[in-house]
Amino acid sequence: MSKTNVKLLSFIALSVILLVTLCSCQATTNNTEAQSAQLSTTASDTNNLSTEPNDNEKDLSQFLISDDGFESPVRQYGTEEYININAGNLLAYITYPQGDLAEFDNECKAWVDKTLATYQTEASASEGELLITYNSYIVNENFVVVEFNGEYNSPNYAHPISIFKSFNADLNTGKVLIIDNILEAEEINKLKKYIIETKNLDENFVDEQLLDNWIFLEDGVEIVLEKGKYLPESDGVVKIFASYDMLQNKDDSINNDVVVEEKDEATPKVLNETEIENLENLKQDAQNIAKNEFSENDKVIALTFDDGPGAHTEKLLNILKENNVKATFFVLGSQIDRYPELLPRMIEEGHEIGGHSWTHRSFKKLSDEELTKEIMQTRAKIASLTGVDPLSVRPPYGAYNNNVKAVAKSLGVHLVNWNVDPLDWKTRSAQKTYNSILKNATHGSIVLSHDIHASTVEAMESLIPKLLDEGYHFVTVSELLIMGRGEIKSGEVYFSMRK
Repeated sequence: MSKTNVKLLSFIALSVILLVTLCSCQATTNNTEAQSAQLSTTASDTNNLSTEPNDNEKDLSQFLISDDGFESPVRQYGTEEYININAGNLLAYITYPQGDLAEFDNECKAWVDKTLATYQTEASASEGELLITYNSYIVNENFVVVEFNGEYNSPNYAHPISIFKSFNADLNTGKVLIIDNILEAEEINKLKKYIIETKNLDENFVDEQLLDNWIFLEDGVEIVLEKGKYLPESDGVVKIFASYDMLQNKDDSINNDVVVEEKDEATPKVLNETEIENLENLKQDAQNIAKNEFSENDKVIALTFDDGPGAHTEKLLNILKENNVKATFFVLGSQIDRYPELLPRMIEEGHEIGGHSWTHRSFKKLSDEELTKEIMQTRAKIASLTGVDPLSVRPPYGAYNNNVKAVAKSLGVHLVNWNVDPLDWKTRSAQKTYNSILKNATHGSIVLSHDIHASTVEAMESLIPKLLDEGYHFVTVSELLIMGRGEIKSGEVYFSMRK
């Protein structure tokens, strides 16, 4: 029997044991334990807590092996920081690195701030959405490269504006590098000539910015031409590789047969037939386990955490465990491979996991095909790591419309928003987050927060004990909805226990 099979079967057995244990708890247990015993369901049951038949379930494995699937970002330098704006005309989700190189970090952050300011101005007259993420690489153990990729969407444009920017630095000195630091003047001229000839560029439109976006590689440099800047928009972002051997060749002629090297793409995990069968069996077993009954007199609340897993998620899990309470994590597919060990832990400790898309694009602006890909690839990724099929989805920015609801229904998932928003993404203040939730939380609330921010996790250290003292029981989102409605329907949008 494979390790995966053992894990899944053990999980089922553990779920049943936990249920029996919870149902037989004695009245003499302490207050916190009694709350947990009365209000906790098994992890698998939480993630499959829908009382209507799900006739539209998809084979999740197809979304792990899709040729056009999303890739997980590469993060080899520093830690990721976030800017998340969910107010006003501009919706924005931006990630950028911060490490040990002050000059390099400042250069990257300055570009992020300038780009954000540009599109905030652009969106002042009409709504827009800005999405920027990055990859970072360590090259030859001596250099660091950061590539920013993104796009800006607005109803004022027929197509999204593509965004790309690269930065290179010396790891030893911390100095930000320009291409002149790497290549001699003669080599730079040869590189320009090579690009112009191989891509048939009109020299009248070639400017000094041609080599601005360059990437340091072990055996050469890669030049990135932004979408629509020098070539037709239909060509997209174009990367051109030139080896050092070619550039250092003293012969003035250019070998047009030089191969443009393609980077290897990460191969997503594929579920084998046994794992797929076990996943389906686990889902069926979970649905057959009797649900706990909740008292109408209990004061309950559901804490939810978006955009992770991140650098602070493990600390948050420790806080939740110390207080013996449960929460719901709406994870980004693009973040999962960064912290793959945290999702199984969430399930093992009784928390619920839901999807929050792969790229954090607004669902309202996506085609049906794009929306399906965002939801289902994230769903499949979660299932492949945990053995649990997540049916709860939180739309990025909470944005949805009737079409989003229809697609969600066709996929057998439901949408979960919130009725308490402490604006932790904006204030980045533990005290303000604590005060806001304490002031606005009521029986049946779904609280929005973000485990990617250290200040939010810090707030939870004081907030959770305080809410426990006030008599609140902490439940997962699905437990909360079952308490208030008795069932959860695919395609519906939920804001609190009864709304």
